[in-house]
Amino acid sequence: MASFQGLQPRVFWGLTTSIKGNINFVTDLDVLYPAGGALIFHNYVQQTQAHIKLPEPQKVLNIIIVSPNKKIIAIAEEGDKPCISLYDVKSMKRKKILGLPYESTAKEFVSIAFTFDNRYLVAIVGEPDWMMLYYNWEKGKVESQTRANNPPANPGPVYQVATNPTDSAIVAIVGPGLFRLMSVSDTVWRQYGFQKADKLPIRCVCWMSADRVLAGTDDNRLIVIEYGDLRGRYRASDISEFDLQIPEDQPGSSYSASTLQIDRDKEVTCVIAFSNGFAYTIDNYIVVFEKETKYRYKRKNVYRIRGMEFKDEIAEEMRTIRNLAVNPAQDRILATSKQSQIFSANLLASEG
Repeated sequence: MASFQGLQPRVFWGLTTSIKGNINFVTDLDVLYPAGGALIFHNYVQQTQAHIKLPEPQKVLNIIIVSPNKKIIAIAEEGDKPCISLYDVKSMKRKKILGLPYESTAKEFVSIAFTFDNRYLVAIVGEPDWMMLYYNWEKGKVESQTRANNPPANPGPVYQVATNPTDSAIVAIVGPGLFRLMSVSDTVWRQYGFQKADKLPIRCVCWMSADRVLAGTDDNRLIVIEYGDLRGRYRASDISEFDLQIPEDQPGSSYSASTLQIDRDKEVTCVIAFSNGFAYTIDNYIVVFEKETKYRYKRKNVYRIRGMEFKDEIAEEMRTIRNLAVNPAQDRILATSKQSQIFSANLLASEG
């Protein structure tokens, strides 16, 4: 059983806590985070910094992502005409601005993601549209679009889109009561696979592999979808290992429970996958699972953020982890909460 380990905070000035993706790796040693009207590149070994000064710092940023090849940064900006600005990491110059291809009253993008080949950027427009736009970002145009939600059964909202790690034509879209696997052919998007999510308050999603999706819910569950079919549902605060080859309806055989001493009503706020496993967050805990075989996963490490003390009514909101990032070497994980601190830990190191 994993024991709790204290995380060592690395405090950087002015971390903006309200932005999705407010911590990213650009190399194994350099992290990217927002501070005021700038994007900060911080080398945590040499303790050096560089920055991109945003041309319109008065605009409200709500999302930051980095392309898989670590060459492009995309930031989503709120406003009467929401847009996505793309910056070159090497030159630190803005390369492109992507806007809505139609008139809209929407004020923001709620989720953005690069495809695995870095060629396309997928964006979800917020209310009232809930549209998914598929940008060829280098050409600055939308190549296809479709509804992200599925009214009347799922009228919204949408929380996240995640792109397939090997196929740029496949995405997963989630929200409360919403789970959609979508594929595109000749600019037409079609849904396939598992759809019965009306009773699942899904909060976050990631791809564990080309055929396997992991989602986290507001009611403390982890959902695994493989080849478009539901393969497992697990209590996030209890699970210590599971095997996707064993049918879920065999009690006690598909997973092993070992409580983390976390309230069972706590939401799963983040999920992130890497080649040898995955991690998720509940409250102020990071739970790391290691892949033992193609189908079997076992809990490896549990980290707990112990930060500043707050009054009871705000403590939970301040300490809850909202963002995770894994470095390219996949041996270190970073986390942020609303405490304006960045926390760092070994990803799969043996516990001492």
